[in-house]
Amino acid sequence: MRRPHPDAARIISAHGRQAWVETATGQVALCHLKGRDLDPLANDWVLVDSSDHPTVISAILDRTNTLYRQEGQKIKALAANLDLVLIVLAGEPKFAPDAIARLVASLIEQNIDFQIVVNKSDLPQALETAKDLIKGFQPTWPSEPWPIIEASTRADGGLVRLETHLTTAANSRPDTCVALVGQSGMGKSSLLNALVPDAQAQTNTISFALQSGRHTTTVSRVYQTQIQEGPSLRVIDTPGFQRFGISHLDRSDLERIFPEWQRINEADGSCRFYNCSHDHEPGCQVQARIHQLEKDDPTLGRLLEARRQQWLRLLKTSA
Repeated sequence: MRRPHPDAARIISAHGRQAWVETATGQVALCHLKGRDLDPLANDWVLVDSSDHPTVISAILDRTNTLYRQEGQKIKALAANLDLVLIVLAGEPKFAPDAIARLVASLIEQNIDFQIVVNKSDLPQALETAKDLIKGFQPTWPSEPWPIIEASTRADGGLVRLETHLTTAANSRPDTCVALVGQSGMGKSSLLNALVPDAQAQTNTISFALQSGRHTTTVSRVYQTQIQEGPSLRVIDTPGFQRFGISHLDRSDLERIFPEWQRINEADGSCRFYNCSHDHEPGCQVQARIHQLEKDDPTLGRLLEARRQQWLRLLKTSA
């Protein structure tokens, strides 16, 4: 994202009433917050006042989007102004398809582009497991599935496709910012270290100044890197999660990750009721199409029925 103000500084990481910023001149400074209403996020654009000692953050500029996560009843903002989110998955340990579906819904609601990355692709059994699990949240016929990039930090050439994708993104958007997001255990840290070779050195500088000991991903941090001699880009490491709630989303947000329903309604006509939940209502075109497919194409029918069951689960948890 382009700098929205000539004097805007970028938040590298926020720690309570303090935050590390990169100023417009490229200097890195530890700042305090001016006032209790400020709550900066990683990659926020802010204005700083260096006339005070220590330097203070005086304002947070408007955000283009925000990465939210809900665990239990608490909704937490993790980062802002993102150009792309890499959803990092792996088959070992297994990820939860419903949690990833909730994540995708949250990203789409904020108009954040995303790319699914299947990590640990050098492990054949884990790769097959991941592909099977992905079917649990991917759109199916009559819609197109979301694209997938396989990646490995261990195999030779295991990151070529991902690096090419990131380089293309960086070339198309100056100062591109990419966030790594995923459940715990998916190999995000290994991926970060491969994409940002000096990530530990960048982290050590902050940890030493904060006297916070060794690095653990408990807050989101922005790193700077360059891939394949392309333009500079920013990579944000976010804390891993186990659950991902969606009570902050409404039904229309969920419908955007189930494009099959709209496609079926366009082809077969609308359901009898405008707010059909595709559950028990008479005249539901989605259920009618699934019943027909179960006769004509049982495999496809089962996939679409599995999507309907996931839709009903998510609809229930968002209520």
